[in-house]
Amino acid sequence: MKKYIILILAAVGVGAIVGTIESFFKILVNQANWYRAQFMPYIFLLIPFAGILILLAQSQLKEKNGMDVVFKAEKNENSSLSLKNACFVLVSCLISHFCGVSTGRAGVSMQMGAAISKHFCNRMNVIEYVIPMGVAAAFSGLFCCPITSTVFACEVFNTKKFQYKAIIPCLISSSTATLCAALFGFHRVSYVFQYSFAVEIKNIIKLLILILCLTLIGKAFAFSLNSLKKFINEKLPNNKYRIIIILSLMIMMFMIFTQGRYSGSGENLIEEVFINGNVLKSDILFKFILTLLSAAAGFYGGEVTPLFSIGALSGYMLGHILGFPVFFCSALGYGIVFMSATNVYLTGMVLILEVFGLDFLLPCLIIGIIGYLSNCTVSIYPSR
Repeated sequence: MKKYIILILAAVGVGAIVGTIESFFKILVNQANWYRAQFMPYIFLLIPFAGILILLAQSQLKEKNGMDVVFKAEKNENSSLSLKNACFVLVSCLISHFCGVSTGRAGVSMQMGAAISKHFCNRMNVIEYVIPMGVAAAFSGLFCCPITSTVFACEVFNTKKFQYKAIIPCLISSSTATLCAALFGFHRVSYVFQYSFAVEIKNIIKLLILILCLTLIGKAFAFSLNSLKKFINEKLPNNKYRIIIILSLMIMMFMIFTQGRYSGSGENLIEEVFINGNVLKSDILFKFILTLLSAAAGFYGGEVTPLFSIGALSGYMLGHILGFPVFFCSALGYGIVFMSATNVYLTGMVLILEVFGLDFLLPCLIIGIIGYLSNCTVSIYPSR
C-alpha cells in the first residue's frame, strides 16, 4: 500500500513540476515567435549561423539528444537523459523558433519531462513508470489533452504491448500537468463542428481512400526523415558542417520566399484550415519539405505539431478532391498523419475524439482497425 501511495505522490509531483515548466516553456516559445515576427524577413538570415551554433554546442556536449535518449532511458539502456541536456535542447529549441525554421516543441518537451521525472523519482526512490509519467506530463502540459497524453505514454514505448499498468500514474501526472497549464492560461484547443457520418457504401469507400492517402503521407514523412538523417550520418560524416550550412541556406531561402508562412510549429496553418479557410495548394509540400530539412539540419523542437498541420492540410485538400466535407477530412488528417508517422494508432484515435468530439467515433474505429492491420516499423522514432 505504501508503495502505491508513494507512486501516486510521485505522479502528482512530476505532473506539477513538468506542467509548470512546460507552461514557462510555451511562454518563451511564444515570445520567440513574437520577436521573430517583428524582424521578418531579416531574421531568416540568422538560420545558417543558428544551425552551426547548435551543432558546435552539440559536439561539445558529446552526448546525443532527442527522443532516442528517452526511449533508451525507458529500456534502462545507457542514456544521456539528464537535466543538463534538457536545458540544452530547450535553449536550442528557442533559437530554432526565433530564427524561423519549421519545427515543433513536443520532442523537446518530452525530453525535458522525462529528464525531470527521472531526477524527481530518483529522489523519491520510485523506479516504476518513471519515463512514461514524465512524457505524459510533458505532452499534456503542452497540448492540455490528458487522456491522449496518457494513451501516448502507455503506447509509444512498446510496439507489441500496451502498458496498462502505467495508465493510473500517467493519467495522474498528465491531469496534474493540465491543471498547472490552466493556471497559466493555457487550455486545450478544440475545433467542434457538427457532422454525422452517413453509413453508405459510397461514403465508406471514400473514407477508406482518405485514410489510406493520409496514412501514406505520414509514412512518407517518417521514411523521408529517417533516410535523410541516415544519409547525412553515414555517407557524409566528415562534411556535417558543410551539409548543415547547405540545408540552412535552403531553409533560409524558402522562408524568405514564403514570408515565414511555414516557420515554427505550423499552428498558424492549422488555424487557416479550421478557422480562416485560407489554404494554399503549396502549403502541404512546403511544410513537409521544410520540416524535413529543419530536422535533418539539426534544429531542435520536434515533428509532432508540424505533423498535425501537415495532416490537417492534407485532409483539407483531399476533402475537396473526394467531395467530403473539408473540416471532417482535416480533422481526420490531423490525427491520422501523426499516428501513421509515429505508429501510435490508439493515441491518434483518442486525439481526434478529444480535440474534435465524439461525432468522430465511427470513423475513428475504422481508422484504428486499418491502422492495426497496416502497422509497420517505419516511424519518426527509430529507437522505438
